Amino acid sequence: MRVILVLTMMTLFLTSRNVCAQATQPQGNPSGGVPQSLQEKMHQLQAMVEKRQQEGADLQPIGDLMQGLQPLMQEQKFVEAEALIDRAINLAAGLKPPPSRTPPEQASQPLQPPRPRGLLLQNQLWGSLRATIVDHESGRAVKARCYLTDAADQSWSPSGAITYVKPLERHFIASGEFQIALPPGAYILRVERGTEYRPVIRRFEIGATEIHDEKIELARWVNMNARGWYSGDLHNHRDWQEMSALLLAEDLNLAPTLTNWVIGYHTMPTTRLTTIPGQAVRRVDATHAYSIFDNEIEGLGPASGAVDLLGLHSPLGVNNDQLGPVYTAYTEMTHRQGGYVDAEKITWRDSAALIALGQVDFAGLVYNSFTPHGVEVGW
Repeated sequence: MRVILVLTMMTLFLTSRNVCAQATQPQGNPSGGVPQSLQEKMHQLQAMVEKRQQEGADLQPIGDLMQGLQPLMQEQKFVEAEALIDRAINLAAGLKPPPSRTPPEQASQPLQPPRPRGLLLQNQLWGSLRATIVDHESGRAVKARCYLTDAADQSWSPSGAITYVKPLERHFIASGEFQIALPPGAYILRVERGTEYRPVIRRFEIGATEIHDEKIELARWVNMNARGWYSGDLHNHRDWQEMSALLLAEDLNLAPTLTNWVIGYHTMPTTRLTTIPGQAVRRVDATHAYSIFDNEIEGLGPASGAVDLLGLHSPLGVNNDQLGPVYTAYTEMTHRQGGYVDAEKITWRDSAALIALGQVDFAGLVYNSFTPHGVEVGW
């Protein structure tokens, strides 16, 4: 069973590369292939499994978990796949050999599988990081965005956490606390909670079998709500079920969720969102809310750009014969629902036409092409 598991994991890795080579370029992954971080983690897990196999550990729990990997890779759901690999790595780190088994340090020919860049895992016992995150003033636990990297700039995230993985941006959401198993070495932890809190950066080292504790106190430097200003992010392609945690972690008052995305004349809105229970606009608490039926309409003509349709009470339904060179069929339906039209990028060609037609409620000046890592000039 253990040998079959190792061979299965290798097959899944090769299958994933083949799927990505044949598939069209996925959104958010310009190279069109498996993200480098995911490839490294799969190699890391493979090495750990072979090591645990040599030690005689029971690998059945990892085999059960890995059954969910192949469908994610085939659908190019790389963020979910990387989260699953993270869980498998944490699980493998905690597996123990039977008491009668000779440890690998004493074996005459220790196994030496390939190692991912910067990690020397053979014959090492892992430690763990245990972190708590609180508001400095109240002392209460708060959600936050976290970046955890090792000396090789490899990103790490705890099992089960909400993760975000793009070519440059990789972070996870912590709900007041988290714990993660880590190989010995030096690490950097950066914790943020939107722009009104000062970020906290900690540098530390993890030793073998060590439990390293970090208490992060996030201090607010300004309260814009008290001054009559409210924060928001109008362009969110995220799972609507995660929005409640994301709003609190980023301290966003408002965040529409673009659960539907229409690209080109032949990609029509879906009605599957009608099965979502509850209200279209949902309150997390008195000062945080999000909506779940919002749309992005993009690419209905050469270089035409995009609009976001926000505050919708139900999904839109549009036929091909209703479409024009600009998005008026969509924008008029949005206004009839009492929703709002965001021109998204003021530089798009159709933005000027839609403004002239009285269809735009607001437009983005600093939009999603501006990131903490620079400006995506190509867009």
